[in-house]
Amino acid sequence: MNPRTGTGARRALGQIATRHLVTGHTHLLRALRFADNPTGTVHPDRLRTANGKSFDLAGGRFVVNPGSVGQPRDGDPRASCLVLDSGATASEGVVVAMHRVSYDIATV
Repeated sequence: MNPRTGTGARRALGQIATRHLVTGHTHLLRALRFADNPTGTVHPDRLRTANGKSFDLAGGRFVVNPGSVGQPRDGDPRASCLVLDSGATASEGVVVAMHRVSYDIATV
């Protein structure tokens, strides 16, 4: 699956029984939203992944990637992560929050 373009993400969603997929190992903080309609657009909506940005997982199927703590591929040296809150009060009960955290690479 190409995290920059979303190529393969729709196919990956088609192979799982859940509505959403959390991936890793790409070193890119990403969130892609696909329409519920399987014949909808091939190109997903890429959601804004600014620090502290959150969104609920209602209204489509999502592929999210937390990014990485080291070796970022997007030019931002901060560690990236996401918090998936399944106890949130969104319509599906799942909210994702994206985060960026500065750290001292010399001490780790």
